[in-house]
Amino acid sequence: VTMSALNAGKHVYSEKPLVVNAEEYDRVAALKGDARLAVGYILRQSQAASEARKRFDALLLDGFYLESCRVVYQKYLPASLEERAQHDLGVFDEVVHVWDLIFNYFGLRSASVISESAGKSEDPHKKGRCIFAEMAYTLLFEGRKVDLDIYASFLERQRRREFSFLFKNALNEERELILEFDTDDAFDVFRMIGGGTEMICEKYPSLVKLSNQLDQVFRYFETGDCGDLAVPEDTEEITLLMKNAC
Repeated sequence: VTMSALNAGKHVYSEKPLVVNAEEYDRVAALKGDARLAVGYILRQSQAASEARKRFDALLLDGFYLESCRVVYQKYLPASLEERAQHDLGVFDEVVHVWDLIFNYFGLRSASVISESAGKSEDPHKKGRCIFAEMAYTLLFEGRKVDLDIYASFLERQRRREFSFLFKNALNEERELILEFDTDDAFDVFRMIGGGTEMICEKYPSLVKLSNQLDQVFRYFETGDCGDLAVPEDTEEITLLMKNAC
């Protein structure tokens, strides 16, 4: 449907994932014309993610460097096979948010990610879904190697998406930025911790998909200003990680 619309010259705001392998991305990238394409990676549009990005940049300007990044991505396991069947592609579909948010923070700095191990994963096309993925990467960030660990599973009976970034400076002071999405009280949470003490805790109402993003989508269609929207260039990097991990 997306390809047909683009070939017809229509602008498209697509559900994620836009593609599931590098070959599909090549087909999209080969399209000619003026139609614009954006992908609905909504976590990067969360207020909590935007606030963390500001703090992230401020820490770097203040002499801190990124030491490590850890992602925990779990979701409640449905009680029945019928309910489970509604979650096609499972982690494979959900965990693309992890890769997109990582690139939202690091991609603009020309960082590169090296896959150290694919860990345990299940072919998402074998049974129509992937219910477990564990990845360890090395992130080359401004000349430094940064550990990036991702654990994603539908096997845990809880709903949780958490991103944790650890920063240090030359004096070995630490600052930790923590992002949590889909928390129990339906708020996105941004926290900053230093020396074991919570320095900042801000909560934002969870965004309803698309409802308050349409102005940004239409502005991109009209002017080409993508803002926080994901565009095909981001999708290429995310697709390469998807190919390695699943």
